[in-house]
Amino acid sequence: MTKPQATLDEINRLTEQLAPADQAYFTDLQLYLSTAGLFYDEDQLNDQLLSMLLDLREANQHGQSARAFFGNDPQTMGNHLIQQFPQPKLRDQLGLFSLLVGISWLFQILSSPQTADGLSLNLVAFILVPLLEIGAIILIIRILHTSIYPNNHHQWWPYLLTGLIVTITISLIVILNSWVIVGWTFLIPSPWHTILLVVMAVGATGYLLRALLHRWRHHQA
Repeated sequence: MTKPQATLDEINRLTEQLAPADQAYFTDLQLYLSTAGLFYDEDQLNDQLLSMLLDLREANQHGQSARAFFGNDPQTMGNHLIQQFPQPKLRDQLGLFSLLVGISWLFQILSSPQTADGLSLNLVAFILVPLLEIGAIILIIRILHTSIYPNNHHQWWPYLLTGLIVTITISLIVILNSWVIVGWTFLIPSPWHTILLVVMAVGATGYLLRALLHRWRHHQA
């Protein structure tokens, strides 16, 4: 088992041992920190959470609850912790965006109509759909982040907004894929579209293997 996985398992184990009120307090804080952004170092975040859990367990032994130990304003404490996280590297941000765009383009190519002449790409959808999908992901994570505090688990607006964003995004994707503008299509002749799919599949596999190898070396260091 790798160190990050062991850390996450220990966080889950210790959280389950907390009193219900402390468990709710810490779970909300954990979710608040985890949804602060797409690019923060997850390993560093989990190390910080584990350290806080160990401190809380010691405080529990002295009769202190999570609210008494950490304070009545977990949002401010969470914001302070977020500010201490190292700023994500531009390379990591571009790598994630490139992966999301690549996945979107792969589905665009797979769903494009094929004729005897080759594969016809809708350039409008090819350009705009990845931007829509990335924007929707960022908005949903932001909504989840801002809905955690003040602590109201019965609020309905995050679910409504999330459902609205998903509905609008899917509707726009369907419209863009069916809306072919004259002059805004590109034909990939046979057999080049088959070669392109093979190249993309090999590239995606290589990227995944490279990412896994990088994480393995990082964990072994």
